[in-house]
Amino acid sequence: MIRHVLSLFFLVLVACGSETNLPPDGSTSRPPIWNEPAFANTFHEDVAEVNGVSLHYVMGGQGEPVVLLHGFPETWYQWRHVMAKLAEHHTVIVPDLRGL
Repeated sequence: MIRHVLSLFFLVLVACGSETNLPPDGSTSRPPIWNEPAFANTFHEDVAEVNGVSLHYVMGGQGEPVVLLHGFPETWYQWRHVMAKLAEHHTVIVPDLRGL
């Protein structure tokens, strides 16, 4: 029984989350959110070298820092709808976690 519940859970998790990993057209280019001036003027993306590992992140805003961490199988793009509002009063830091 538990095995079936876990299988169903992971199936739903993948089905619900997979659409947000890439831009709607399925390309690996920059997501369309970067075409919105309000977003592009507030945020920037970069890569940090940490202990020999390259970590991509998006950051913007000013104020107390807020770190948004995505779950599996997501990327920073999962947070795109709340980032601008949070950036009004906070420095928003959204890393892509290793393995994705």
